[in-house]
Amino acid sequence: MPQVPSPVTRSPKPLPLGARLDDLRGRVTLHARVVVAAIALALTVGTWGPLLALPLGWSCPAWEHLVYSTSTPYCHQLPERSYHLMGHVFPLCTRCTGMWIGITLGVAFAMFVVPKARWWIGSVLAVLATSASAFDKLREESTNIGAPNVRFVLGILIFVGVTLAVSYDALAVLLGIGRAIAHVPRSLLSRARIRPAG
Repeated sequence: MPQVPSPVTRSPKPLPLGARLDDLRGRVTLHARVVVAAIALALTVGTWGPLLALPLGWSCPAWEHLVYSTSTPYCHQLPERSYHLMGHVFPLCTRCTGMWIGITLGVAFAMFVVPKARWWIGSVLAVLATSASAFDKLREESTNIGAPNVRFVLGILIFVGVTLAVSYDALAVLLGIGRAIAHVPRSLLSRARIRPAG
């Protein structure tokens, strides 16, 4: 009796990039989103904690010094371009203060509001706010009149836009990579065949 050839099994076609990203987005759990938002909130409290404690009558000089020294590589920290609270200079300038708050708000919006058009909304907001920030810089250079509150607000808007656009997708991709790495040993073990010695 002639043997019937077994049908050739073809590996499924890889999904287009957009479909793969949608699949990864759909696998982001609430637990992962809560963890990311909690980390963003903890970093914000860690940065501004010493200043938030001042109105309560608590002074934390060691904590304040740690925050100030760790912020030095990322900000010029000029006192004349920074906010002051009860005689204490903020560890970041007005623009960087706004950016830091914007990161926290953008992550919160991206993790919990999750709008379908978050990439476009975030990108447009970031581009418009960056353009306005560049215009404000030129205005300040030509007039020598600073506008700290404008820098602060534009810093918030820039980084709300950036983090709204990328943070959820970045989380989805990282979780996907983590799942792939976790499954590699299992798949290798299932395919390996132990051959008898000799």
